[in-house]
Amino acid sequence: MNNSKKTLAFFLAITLVVGLLAGYLIYDHVDFYDTLNKPAAAPPKWLFPIVWNILYVIMSVAVNMVYSSGNAEIKRHTLILYGIQLGLNFLWPILFFRFESLLLALYDIAALWVVLLVIVIYFAKYNKYASILFIPYLLWVSYASYLNFAVFLLN
Repeated sequence: MNNSKKTLAFFLAITLVVGLLAGYLIYDHVDFYDTLNKPAAAPPKWLFPIVWNILYVIMSVAVNMVYSSGNAEIKRHTLILYGIQLGLNFLWPILFFRFESLLLALYDIAALWVVLLVIVIYFAKYNKYASILFIPYLLWVSYASYLNFAVFLLN
């Protein structure tokens, strides 16, 4: 297996493990969502894990594209940015579902949105396709930010 495939496997594994761990930590708390007043544009609850799993694969491919083609400095910056977004991504469902803190979750997702925008811009300097692959993630987080904000206001 060449290095690019190994790093892709690494990014996929880390991203999916982080997602699974967050899911495990909120598993007994997801019914909280059913108790909330939601905006009319709120999707059905079953859609969230499908979208997130697709996004996890896409973001892993994108980060691998930049990481695998970069020098040591690009690799370091890519890992830092990816780690920050993954940490914020991990924290959001815990704040929202487990701790039922809609406001802290809103701050977290706003920070995630900013980091994703930085990633899209940074990746564009090195691999435009990797940058483009992050755009659906940025769009989904934009939508999720709207939902978080609306749920905060309605509750």
